[in-house]
Amino acid sequence: MNVTKLSIIIPAYNEGVTLPRIVEELHKVDFDQIEPEIIIVDDGSSDETKIILSQLPQHIKTVSHERNQGKSAAIRTGLAYATGSHIIIQDADLEYDPHEIPQLCNVLSSRKVQVVYGKRTKPPYTAVRIDYFLGGKFITIVCNVLFNSNIADEPVCYKLINRSLIESLNLKEERFDFCPEVTAKILRLKHKIVEHPISYRPRSISEGKKIRYHDGFRALYVLFKYRLLPISYWHKPKS
Repeated sequence: MNVTKLSIIIPAYNEGVTLPRIVEELHKVDFDQIEPEIIIVDDGSSDETKIILSQLPQHIKTVSHERNQGKSAAIRTGLAYATGSHIIIQDADLEYDPHEIPQLCNVLSSRKVQVVYGKRTKPPYTAVRIDYFLGGKFITIVCNVLFNSNIADEPVCYKLINRSLIESLNLKEERFDFCPEVTAKILRLKHKIVEHPISYRPRSISEGKKIRYHDGFRALYVLFKYRLLPISYWHKPKS
């Protein structure tokens, strides 16, 4: 299925420094015949994020949480406002280059699949901390063992997914659990995940990176949880 309209969901929590730049870069992206839909979810920010959202063009959809609920909750809120044929998540920082999004869309169309993940191997790719890098690799290995899969980068932000499919997953988890939850459920439903190289410029904790060690342990818990739970417990097939 070709990507006709792409809903780009941007969860933002205290990202006032980088959010304007991401919006600017998205407007520069050549989406060709794809209609982009930008949805920004302010997840209870206490910085200037709310002011920035009020100054954005009207064609950008914005919504705010009164309190911080976590990245996964912000994504679920964004999904409720999405009207595109497909969904992709764009972090509000500058770690991922939005100019690479059309490449993922082209791969999805040419491979005739419903899911394409980025794979952080394309230069410039650096790891600020080796423990974060190894943690991500370990989570990916556990995921592959649990679901008999062969993906290379489970925690990657860029996940391009057919909207009907992601809506059927009945997402429930909080904080940074979106990645393991959506991956586990997609693999349980036997959908193929195709990957495509992307670049990655990680920031440090001092620069605003929010994920922590306990989020890695939580990711492992979520992977095991949805490997063991019956599909009927969470799947919402189209009626």
